[in-house]
Amino acid sequence: MADESKSLPSAIDEITELFERHDGAEMRLARARSDAPLACALVMAALCWDQLDRRGSRTPEGLGAQARRLMALWGLRAEAVDDAEQVSAALEWAMQHPALLERDEQGSYRPVFGVAFPVGSRFWREHYHAAVASGVLTPLERVIHGDDDRDASPADLDAAEVSYRLAVDSDDPDAAALGSLRLAELAESRDQTEQAARRYADVAALRHPVASPPAVLWLARQAAQDGDMPASRALAQEALSCGDRSLRAEAWALLAGLAWLDKDTDAAVAASRRAVEEAGTWHWSYTRRLAEMLAGSGQLAEAADVYRTLLDEPLLHGPDAGRYVQLMTEAGRSDEAVAVLEQHLVQDGPFAGDLLLALTSAHAARDDLDATREALARVRAHWSATMPQVSVRADVMEASLAIAEDDDERAARLFRSLTDSDDPQRRELARPLLIATGEQFANQGRVCLIPGARPLLEYLSEAAGPETAAWAATSLAHLATVEGRSDDAEAAVRLAARHRSPDEVTVLRALLLDRAGRRSDALAYLLDAAVAGNPPTLVALLPTIAAFGLRGQWPDDQQRLRLRAAIDHTLSANQGEDIRNRIAMEMAQVELYSCHNRDRALTLWQLAAESDDPTVAAQAWLNLGLLQQRMAPITAAHALEQAMHLADPPTGARAGIELAKLAERLGDNPVLARACTRVMELTTGDDRAQAALRLGWVNRYHHPDDAEGFYNAAIAEPGVLPATIGTALARLGALYALHGNRPMAQRTWRRGKNHRDPKVAEAFATERATIGRVRRITRPTL
Repeated sequence: MADESKSLPSAIDEITELFERHDGAEMRLARARSDAPLACALVMAALCWDQLDRRGSRTPEGLGAQARRLMALWGLRAEAVDDAEQVSAALEWAMQHPALLERDEQGSYRPVFGVAFPVGSRFWREHYHAAVASGVLTPLERVIHGDDDRDASPADLDAAEVSYRLAVDSDDPDAAALGSLRLAELAESRDQTEQAARRYADVAALRHPVASPPAVLWLARQAAQDGDMPASRALAQEALSCGDRSLRAEAWALLAGLAWLDKDTDAAVAASRRAVEEAGTWHWSYTRRLAEMLAGSGQLAEAADVYRTLLDEPLLHGPDAGRYVQLMTEAGRSDEAVAVLEQHLVQDGPFAGDLLLALTSAHAARDDLDATREALARVRAHWSATMPQVSVRADVMEASLAIAEDDDERAARLFRSLTDSDDPQRRELARPLLIATGEQFANQGRVCLIPGARPLLEYLSEAAGPETAAWAATSLAHLATVEGRSDDAEAAVRLAARHRSPDEVTVLRALLLDRAGRRSDALAYLLDAAVAGNPPTLVALLPTIAAFGLRGQWPDDQQRLRLRAAIDHTLSANQGEDIRNRIAMEMAQVELYSCHNRDRALTLWQLAAESDDPTVAAQAWLNLGLLQQRMAPITAAHALEQAMHLADPPTGARAGIELAKLAERLGDNPVLARACTRVMELTTGDDRAQAALRLGWVNRYHHPDDAEGFYNAAIAEPGVLPATIGTALARLGALYALHGNRPMAQRTWRRGKNHRDPKVAEAFATERATIGRVRRITRPTL
């Protein structure tokens, strides 16, 4: 491969030539003040506009307005500005080598970008400072002077306001419009919302090509915040007509957000793509938003590919590589992510540390501990490892790796170095990482009993959000109980009590007694609290009592009598219907699992099924159906159908699945069809595919077209399991054979037999053997 890189002397020559060209243009401009005053004034006008609006080109007429004012301040006759031929000649002079201006395809002009700043900036700045010192400025320069005061450190907003008001009161419509926009921005920065809204509305009404579009976009955002989505959408559409690409990008991004709120995913993604296109070079934030929209709509692979484009950017945002790995892992492409990261690491660029950390995450996601360890060693050996932004993340990763390797001592030491560091920057960088690590543990749905995680749990119990902090404190209490540290366990309970209700704390104390081997005491403690508690306490404690029953710890006769007496009294008292039904709902579980009284459980669930709350009623009907499937299947089917149609989708979905199984066992095709239709409405993934599979089987004789559609739907359903696909292919082939389409049947069966996924092929073979030979339906002739 040929080496296309330039030699060092050649690069130095190019840089030297660039500086010489820049200096030559500056000298041309300085001489033009006396030799070509019209050309000088036009270039200075372009440089002045560039200070106000760096993204736009100016028409000769637009430059002429400012040039006329400059020439008047210089004491020169400005008639030449009205002569189109002289203006054209002056602009042509400005574009000659070394050029001061450049012209776009529409015939507008802008300064040529030179060394760090536009060519001519030095001369313009000298003129501007002299004008500020003398107090003689054009209205446009007044706006620039106000910007300088506003952006100074410290800012002088009062002085800026004076300059903007002078511009507004001038006879220059451009300066007046821009000054009005700046006054609106000042009002916004001072939290004068109503005044800002009035000023932005006035600026928008001016229809000024530079000042009005930002005002329109502000009004669009404000309308969205106020909940007026139609107005926001209309204003954003109006902003799209401006000539500023960056504003158009913002407008498209706003439209994308509005579509997302309307749950119009396709429109949101399409608008977000337009925002990326309009943003051009500065697309990064819009690209991330597009990727997150794709991820939020379930298009994980495409979202990962969008993040992949950010890895090629010269300025890599730290979290981008990690988010890329996360999405690739969720899309099942972690091996590909490793290859991509290794490819980028060959160059060992300035962000190699971030890429190495992402590579470590990719290996960890693949559960490859050896590769994870090696990647982490590469991070430690890299020159960027001394940077806190890299070393802190590496320490968190190594601590997590130590936990996976059961090295509690090393994990505790690393976590402690992060939570107790004397370096404020290190602590600040560690905080979100430690909280995110804790949330990952907490999302697993169980307490953490890992000794090496104790420093992390102690930190989270104080620093994390309420849910994670309560989980961490609960874990600390359980860990201390396991290790025999009763005082620490009690301290952790008090920490948990800051985020948990008294009833939840009661449950926690009972579970700690159980953890300590005192299961009888734990159950007695719960029963005493339930008997002495109010109705909400009963609702909170009864599920845990039932859970003890499932694990073989049952109340004695005396305890049962006391609990039933409390429940009967509460149910007969003048309680609200909602709390009464909830108590009946939970006590039924206790009767079934702790007291082994099936009849009382049925009676209580029948009471709860009368609830006006669909979540309570649906669960009660579901339980009634599940409990009676064997002994009273018809009654069970009725109960499951009741649960299926109530407005509680999760419970309705489970009831539909159970009803479909029961109807299939009973051979009741109408009920089976109703159940499967409902399941397809309420579920996704393999549950929905299984329902389609059953509907295909039900319709195979009399509605073959429908059956074909259901089988294909089962195969194409996102998240479907291989076994379901194999079964569907076998039955789809059988459907074709049943109705005389042998070529299509053979093609479908070959597709199942030779499927690239061995699990699909195996399931197909099993179902195909079960089906056996298929005979074509013989239809009676008329």
